[in-house]
Amino acid sequence: MAPKVSVIVPVCQAEPYLIRCVDSLRRQTLKELEIILVDDGSTDGCPGMCDRCAEEDRRGRGIHQRNQGSGPARNAGLSIASGDYVGFVDADDYVMPEMFQRLYEAAEAHGADLVLSGIRHRGGILFDAGDREEVKCSFSALELFQGTEGRERLLLGVAGAAPEEPEDSRYGFSACKNLYRGELLRREEIRFLSEREWESEDVLFLLEVILRSRTAVGIPGAWYCYCRNGAS
Repeated sequence: MAPKVSVIVPVCQAEPYLIRCVDSLRRQTLKELEIILVDDGSTDGCPGMCDRCAEEDRRGRGIHQRNQGSGPARNAGLSIASGDYVGFVDADDYVMPEMFQRLYEAAEAHGADLVLSGIRHRGGILFDAGDREEVKCSFSALELFQGTEGRERLLLGVAGAAPEEPEDSRYGFSACKNLYRGELLRREEIRFLSEREWESEDVLFLLEVILRSRTAVGIPGAWYCYCRNGAS
């Protein structure tokens, strides 16, 4: 039986943070996970850590490739992911225990190809390296996006925001705080571009998913913890 969710973690020079990330996945309230650790040519202790994590948990899989960047590393994970849905977590970040349970239940309840949620910035945001936490909940209530009108509304809300809104993107650029139907990604062969060629690889991936989704849903809450640090 396929796991309910495959979580893909690109790993490169993240030795101080990797165990925290993996432990947050092991503690998920949704137990039917596949945890795919993609060592992207790390020269620190990450390659061995990926292998040990996979050995210690039957849900884990460790693969290795030469250094290509997080986009190609995510694609390597996608090539072997078998879950009904797919999520992404960066190795220097972590997630709250209920994240994938909440996202999975929303996807199943609404037949969604895409579920979007909020994000927690820890250690400051891009232009503020302070120690405070900033919680950004993209949705104050559940919001469905269906049909042409819903798709256009979601595209606009990811790509931009109204002048009076505080953020450049109403629903957020990150691909990591969301959940994606695995069958859609496989059928449409949706993949990431390399961030070494396109710096907005998350946005481009997300827009491509939206264009091919029949139903998407945004849910209240923020469970992905983006950690600003030297590896960010």
